[in-house]
Amino acid sequence: AATTALRNTLRTDRGTIDVFDFGPTMENLRANCAEETGLPAPIQPKWAHNLNG
Repeated sequence: AATTALRNTLRTDRGTIDVFDFGPTMENLRANCAEETGLPAPIQPKWAHNLNG
């Protein structure tokens, strides 16, 4: 009973939990990279051949 009461209290104090957020898009991350980290944005890899065909 004490465990159930504690869990209910913690759940109430915590409030609702948001759905998992994967964060901003890669384009947004690259655009803000220098300002947020002081480093240049990584370059998108360019593959020498098509792996899908």
